[in-house]
Amino acid sequence: MTTDRIWITERNRNSPAFLKGLHNFIEIAKNHVDSDGKTYCPCKKCANGRRYDPSTVKDHVRDFGFLQSYQRWVHHGEDYSNFSATDPFWYSNTSTSATNFEMLDAIDDVVAEQNTNEECRTNVDPEIDVLMAEVNTELYPGCSWMSSLNFLAKLMHIKVMNK
Repeated sequence: MTTDRIWITERNRNSPAFLKGLHNFIEIAKNHVDSDGKTYCPCKKCANGRRYDPSTVKDHVRDFGFLQSYQRWVHHGEDYSNFSATDPFWYSNTSTSATNFEMLDAIDDVVAEQNTNEECRTNVDPEIDVLMAEVNTELYPGCSWMSSLNFLAKLMHIKVMNK
């Protein structure tokens, strides 16, 4: 069950491509609900940690965006046994991986939120500079497919999801 997932990276969540991809995803998600009619929500806020009815999942994804690291839809019918080391969640052929772009998006969100708070404006720049440096720091010498910041974010995500 391979479907086109390019819509996940679409920044404009009102574009026809994003809305069509979201509609197709919701149709798949409707086939993978629990006994209460709820399915995992892959929005950036819930990160497959909560279950809702498909219409709420659709609203969440439209409002918060689709979790870009969720490339293998194991909670929505795809077989986990086909996982490979070249899964886009962990690897990219390019020198700047998709997950680094994901980290840059997260940093942009933090900057935008901080800019709305006048008190924090003076304290933001040094912290953001450190984060930006970590986005470009290799996890270990020769590792061009994941930054140290990206690794720490994924590790923390695993810890949070597993309590």
